[in-house]
Amino acid sequence: YRLVLLPAIVPQPPVISVSSIVATNIATTNGFLLSWFAPTNDVFKVQWTPTLVPTNWQSFSNVITYTGPVTSSNGLFTFFDNGAQFPFGPTRFYRLVLLTGNTAPVFTATPSNQVITPLYTMVVTNAATDAQAPPQTLTYSLLVAPTNALINAASGVITWKPSAAQASTTNTFTTVVTDNGSPGLSATNNFTVVVIPPITISGFVVTTNGYQFQWRAPTNLRFNVQWKTNLVPPLPWNTFTNLITSVSGTFIFLDDGTQTGGLGATRFYRVILLP
Repeated sequence: YRLVLLPAIVPQPPVISVSSIVATNIATTNGFLLSWFAPTNDVFKVQWTPTLVPTNWQSFSNVITYTGPVTSSNGLFTFFDNGAQFPFGPTRFYRLVLLTGNTAPVFTATPSNQVITPLYTMVVTNAATDAQAPPQTLTYSLLVAPTNALINAASGVITWKPSAAQASTTNTFTTVVTDNGSPGLSATNNFTVVVIPPITISGFVVTTNGYQFQWRAPTNLRFNVQWKTNLVPPLPWNTFTNLITSVSGTFIFLDDGTQTGGLGATRFYRVILLP
């Protein structure tokens, strides 16, 4: 027998190939459209310089990823320079920078749309994860949000207490999370919050069975009722076990004393909107 050592055949990755640079007009804006083919899991930045001697490469803020279905062959990437980030001069040279070692963060879930009332403090957790090891630092901000909405930059927790003037409005929250990779990559999600008109108490009567009161509110809301015997702190509010719902928009609650050991001479109530 004779053993022959052959050189290993190592598959080579697909080669990045520039397709074209075309002066064109997109959405009524003039600029230069760059096109190139590359492996579909690659990520790029585009840089430019006004002259090659000397060079002064400057980076556009865009991170270019492949948007089509991932394939085993090269895919088409494009970038449109409309002069917004860097005004056009007499000449412009471009180059592609292949980014490696970073992946974009991903939101764990999109928060559900909310229905709240004015002066109610909404708290929404809107966290993301990052697949990098070790984990990267994520920073959250609100790209779109109503006045006086806040977000915790480290945790993504959103809080908002709409004012009375913000009743009867529909509000969009768009959150962006950015990692501290090089370059920083980001993700966004959004949800809506409808602020309904204030809940209005429509009646309170003393009956032979106890104290009964009612209020008006949208039919998709749910409530608890709380009580205490005086308003002096630190006496806490006590919660009745009843879950109050309505199909007509009129919500009714009767305190017959069975949950509180009888009815006292003085009793204060408040209505709690459930999430």
